[in-house]
Amino acid sequence: MANGYELEPARFAMTRARKSSFIWVAGVALLGAAAIFVIIWVRSRRHDAGPAARESASDGVRCTSLSPDKFTVDPGGRQQIVAHFSRGSGYRRLSWSASGGVLMTTTDRGQTSTLDAQIHVDDFDDGVLDAVLWRQEVPKDAVLAEKQGILWAFLGDGNEARAVRLESTAVVQADFGAQVTVRDVSAKKSRGATALTFVMQDGHETHVQAIAGPGYAVLEANAREPDGTWRTSASTLYGGGVVVLRLVRIGSTLSCSFDRGTGQIALGTFAEVSDVPGRIRLEIWSLDEYPTVESEVDNFGAGQNTVVLWQAPLDAVPGTSYSISLAPGCNATALIGKLPAAH
Repeated sequence: MANGYELEPARFAMTRARKSSFIWVAGVALLGAAAIFVIIWVRSRRHDAGPAARESASDGVRCTSLSPDKFTVDPGGRQQIVAHFSRGSGYRRLSWSASGGVLMTTTDRGQTSTLDAQIHVDDFDDGVLDAVLWRQEVPKDAVLAEKQGILWAFLGDGNEARAVRLESTAVVQADFGAQVTVRDVSAKKSRGATALTFVMQDGHETHVQAIAGPGYAVLEANAREPDGTWRTSASTLYGGGVVVLRLVRIGSTLSCSFDRGTGQIALGTFAEVSDVPGRIRLEIWSLDEYPTVESEVDNFGAGQNTVVLWQAPLDAVPGTSYSISLAPGCNATALIGKLPAAH
């Protein structure tokens, strides 16, 4: 144990690339279909968003719009609604509400007039690791810092498995999706890893990670029991380069995937893990012979119910309108269309 965090030695690279100055869209699919969260923001030029001009990280993300913001459905019809968010870093709890009909998750859970949501994002652009969003563990001879728009981590040579770690201050509950872009991970002599990890309060853990070493680049996913027993890992060679790692929980099942820019590819699914609350970690590990490791990470996002379904009342009268809102800040309007023609 170190600073209250367990350092797990049984863990199993990438080309530098700068983030786009245009629109960045990130989506996590649930079982390859319904989306649990989508983060969409517009990046201005970096010199327009220096630390002096930025809001504090805890207030730096807000809902900017819903799409569609106006739509027509038949009585009893359904519409998927996506929340869009501003650029920056921050954590927010939000609440969906509707003046009529019902709201539900994309897996058909809920069916009420209100639905809670949360968003936790960090683009690592402002040069400061915010204690409102993260608590950090940095061992001796290691560095963890935001610089030039990325999260940079360095681990010096050691004689044991070590990790540089960020852990979310916010507790994540129920179904959620999370993702992070690994821009680079490299290790001298043997292997290092950059992991997106979810650690549950009952001791369960699931991770998806990029592992690199001389002539070696693998993506790996696994789940651990509270007694320290690991399940059978899922892995694939990927040749290095920028990769988006994704982790989604539905019920007690956790699914791991990755995206090289051509679409999401499933890596491993672990059933009956746990549905209890937990925290998300970004971890950089020194493995095997405990070499020097460097890693660059970007564009972290985690969300719950930032994509929802709204269903109109079965007895809705054509011409009636309903309001759907995500507070604070965003609204949409639904208009009931004509009843289907009788046959």
